[in-house]
Amino acid sequence: MKILVSFLFFTLMSVYSFGTEFEKGLPGYEVGVAKKDAKLKKTEAVYLFTFNGSNNTNQAGLEITYQIDNNGSNQTVKLNAQGQFFVKTTVGSHNFIIYYNPQFAEIYTDKISIKAQNRLPVRLNLSKAEMQYEVDKPVIYLYPEKETKVNVEVLPKGKFTFTYPKYENGWDLVAQPSGKLIHKENQYNFLFWEAKQKLKIINDLYSDGFVIDGSKTQEFLEKQLTDFGFTSEEKADFITFWGPRIATNEKWFIRFVVNEECNQFADLSIEPKPDHIYRFYILTKPMSSIKEVISPQEQFLEPIKRTGFVVFEWGGTNL
Repeated sequence: MKILVSFLFFTLMSVYSFGTEFEKGLPGYEVGVAKKDAKLKKTEAVYLFTFNGSNNTNQAGLEITYQIDNNGSNQTVKLNAQGQFFVKTTVGSHNFIIYYNPQFAEIYTDKISIKAQNRLPVRLNLSKAEMQYEVDKPVIYLYPEKETKVNVEVLPKGKFTFTYPKYENGWDLVAQPSGKLIHKENQYNFLFWEAKQKLKIINDLYSDGFVIDGSKTQEFLEKQLTDFGFTSEEKADFITFWGPRIATNEKWFIRFVVNEECNQFADLSIEPKPDHIYRFYILTKPMSSIKEVISPQEQFLEPIKRTGFVVFEWGGTNL
């Protein structure tokens, strides 16, 4: 079972009132009021699970994976038309690990007691999955209209793992219209940083993007970057870094995150204020690691306009 984030709940945190349906709960689940079912054997009991927090819970046939009593054996069951699934088990106390889909964290329950010939409703509260990842090689280019002293600050949503030149509460430099940067008497083509951070899975991650054959990586990237407005130098920097990572014999899901959406990776603070800040991040994921069938709509990227003082950044991560 693929575990995106482990949420272990060991103690009862609080008591909630849910009328006659649910009486008590933990952050990841809520236990309801059991009902007698004489059709069950005296050694049997049934947990009735429903989901809260997803738009897909009423899709009959959606596959759910679970474990019972940490036995290491994954079971797969399909949701019924009401977005429910049943687990028939023995009388006593049982705990569960339940996996919905990659966009949501697994749910770990504490021991839930059940009596003979009872059906016990349990409502599962889905929460967006987070995963630890590293933002790979974000680089920042600066193109002022004239030679300008500039201060650049990057505030990543995590911890830096590497910067070049060395980041010391920001970079103080001189930027030239050609894109050349002078920092402490050394010349650079761009500013470089990487950081480890947690990413919340984007809502409807697979709704738009691209599915490409790895062998077509170069042609695909050339077109997308040209359409977005990369210069030839920026394209060369991007493709020589990302191309080898996805130019394989398998298919890839690709999604681009641009401009304001990139604030989830880091905030940029630049003085004097540029006329335009453009940001472009690539999210990659091998299709072999995606459990569900996806049919993303081809993503459209609004071309950038290079007028005035322009700052341009690219980066990305493999999901």
